[in-house]
Amino acid sequence: MSVCIAAISTTNEIIAIVDRKVASGEFSNEDATTKSGLVNGWLCMFAGNDTAPAPPIMKRANELCSGKENTLEVLVHAFETSYQEYLSRLCESQVLGRWRFKDIEDFREKGRKQFGADVFDTLCHHIEQIKIRCTFLVCGLDHKNAPHIFTVSNPGVAEIRDDPGYWAIGNGQFAAMSILSFFQQSVICTTEETTYQVMTAKLMAETATDVGRASFYWRLRKESGLGTLPSELLYAVREAWTSGGSPTIPDGILEKIKSYLAGSEKSAELSEPETSEQAQ
Repeated sequence: MSVCIAAISTTNEIIAIVDRKVASGEFSNEDATTKSGLVNGWLCMFAGNDTAPAPPIMKRANELCSGKENTLEVLVHAFETSYQEYLSRLCESQVLGRWRFKDIEDFREKGRKQFGADVFDTLCHHIEQIKIRCTFLVCGLDHKNAPHIFTVSNPGVAEIRDDPGYWAIGNGQFAAMSILSFFQQSVICTTEETTYQVMTAKLMAETATDVGRASFYWRLRKESGLGTLPSELLYAVREAWTSGGSPTIPDGILEKIKSYLAGSEKSAELSEPETSEQAQ
């Protein structure tokens, strides 16, 4: 797993970040992979327990976009189609391959007659259990230079994230989304604010299992397209965050809490009901 984050700023720029760690039960590599690629000029990041399907799905999506207008609808349709095609082939190879069915449609037409109702229903159940354990976070500018963010997950369903204008995926998603919400990230935030908030969301996500410190970070804008941000920038944000920028316990509040708690205990003692012996 990993964390992938993208957010739109008030100038219609997109700031995105993804960690580079690969991990399993037996090993981990802090700086192993990009977990990203380009599809028709849009940045595509991915996270999951099995990211092997990501490259062929992105390649097929790129083919489906070829020669078509650069719109959100075209990108969404291409990703949904390529994701569903890959899932169908996975089902065919894992469940139907040994019986030489051409495809799932061929199985639907002939399977019940060939196997009988009980075996046919069992095979259908096995097919339904097969999943692609990989989610995509896609962001880019359309032909009118309008920014968009959408996700695609099993079984090939896309969800538009233009509202709220930011999103995260991976097992660091909860931490990242929480801090973005805490900072009230939105499409009216400046590019500088958005950059800081996306980067701090990545820092918060590092508390999740299998999210690495090493990252790739991008700035996508109309003037120059997709470009990388310098690694020194994240180091500067990390230093500012750890030295006082992160949510901290304000000076003096613990003493106030202690005082209030002591007062509440005293009040509780004074208001304790009398026992039957005390009443006598």
